[in-house]
Amino acid sequence: MEHSVEIEPIPNRWNWVAYELAQDKLALEQAQQYSQSSISTMTEKMRQVSLDHVTSEDVRQVSALAAYWDTFGWIQFQKGNVAEAEKYVKCSWQVRWIGEIGDHLGQIYDKQGRKSEAIRAYELSLATTMPKPETKDRLLGLLGPDADIETLAHQANQQLADARTLAIANTAKAEGIAEFWVLLSPGAKVVGVKFISGDDQLAQFASELAAANYPNFFPDETAIQLLRRGRLSCSESSAQCRFLLESAEAVRATN
Repeated sequence: MEHSVEIEPIPNRWNWVAYELAQDKLALEQAQQYSQSSISTMTEKMRQVSLDHVTSEDVRQVSALAAYWDTFGWIQFQKGNVAEAEKYVKCSWQVRWIGEIGDHLGQIYDKQGRKSEAIRAYELSLATTMPKPETKDRLLGLLGPDADIETLAHQANQQLADARTLAIANTAKAEGIAEFWVLLSPGAKVVGVKFISGDDQLAQFASELAAANYPNFFPDETAIQLLRRGRLSCSESSAQCRFLLESAEAVRATN
């Protein structure tokens, strides 16, 4: 199950129990307490993240928190609090692009009667590296039994990449590829940007990345710092570079 992220044993255990209860629609108030405890513990740890020294634990915490947000959102969905569920699951999905979370988001949209958004969420979910088998059936239920699900999932591969990409002005007419850390706080505020590796001429883009418009990855205004890693690709013939944010579970602390 995707919500047993290896990080700290206690909050991870709370989250696991909370998610299992939510899946079975049992003791949802208790599940919510466990989930909130997991989130609070992880949030406290992530306030100390610094770009001066990014550790493997810092990286794992991002993936874990995204899983915890999804668990909390799923509990809200099972309780009938659909708007609150969307807020948490959507933020989780924007940080950790895995099939289970995308499937949850699709179900939330479907419950709200937002059919086109549910279809898109299911298609993107199927384009992830870990799609859920049930997602195909949900998508067929919306599109009809004759829908070509495999083709739709293949087409969604590029859409998934596009959804994770920011356009950055290439005023320097630079060419190359480089990796960067970006540290964010609620309200999509940039705390800092750090060049990791790649073509040295792209290091100058740290200021452009700091000024970019990022999605708000935070479901609430709790003080926290969220670490993201991305790959900047530039071509001197293009007016824009592409900054592709990595899915949290795929990020490594090493260069």
